[in-house]
Amino acid sequence: MAHPLLLPGTVLARWEHASETPITTTVLPDGCRDLILRLDTDSGEAEGMVTPLDTQARPVRTLRPTQWIGFRLRPGVQVDEPGLLAAADAARRPGGWDERRVLSALDDHVRLHPRTAEALQALQACEGVEHAARAL
Repeated sequence: MAHPLLLPGTVLARWEHASETPITTTVLPDGCRDLILRLDTDSGEAEGMVTPLDTQARPVRTLRPTQWIGFRLRPGVQVDEPGLLAAADAARRPGGWDERRVLSALDDHVRLHPRTAEALQALQACEGVEHAARAL
């Protein structure tokens, strides 16, 4: 049995999706950005992308059979997009990605500032923004 890979502290979750037919999916804003790795299963064409911080729902259309692997980043992270995408591209292999190298790239190119982490933790622990501000 394979051991699951440990996610870096800047990553909330890993997700997967596969579409076999053309489909349009609606992506809702959730306060997070994602590193998304896309593989066109017919052509083998692959690409990585970092999503923007969405402020409204947006449609995502898939025309051909496609596999998606995503890494949901924690709110408030700072992303070195060019470095992360270059490292993800270097982690491509025939038929997909070397996920250990992708996780290493996430660890190297995504940071959560300690003060941001402290503020988010205070917001989670307190009754509201005013209480969190006093606590901080």
